[in-house]
Order: sequence, then C-alpha cells, then structure tokens
Amino acid sequence: MSIHLLEARRRGKRISFWLAQDVSGRQGNAMDFAQEIQTFPTTGQFSDADDLVRRPLQRLAEIAADDEKPSADF
Repeated sequence: MSIHLLEARRRGKRISFWLAQDVSGRQGNAMDFAQEIQTFPTTGQFSDADDLVRRPLQRLAEIAADDEKPSADF
C-alpha cells in the first residue's frame, strides 16, 4: 500500500477511491492496488462518467451530514 495512503489514514484523513466497474483493462500493479484498497469502506465504483460525478457528490453529502450530527462524546 502507498506510504502516502497509510500516512493519511494515520492522521485521520478521509480518503475515497472510485474504481471503474469494468476491470477488463486493469493489470498487474493496478489490479493489485485496486484489490487492496477495496478492503476499506472508502471505495466506491462507477459505471460511466455521469455516475462518477453523481456518486462522489452523494458521498460528500453523506459525510457533511455526518459531520453535522451532534457528537455522543461528552
């Protein structure tokens, strides 16, 4: 896994990867990387360019709504 990805996770940064659903063009290191990051719940898939616009925007809205919720920590 990329040292930069590990460092970002260590610092609590939110990370999101979006992978094309069509994996026919993925080979070698790209396939290995895609399989590795899909173990995290920060991975989404898209089917076409319009979906790649819609899905990350939807995810950002979910994150923003989550940030607005009151914390259970007192």
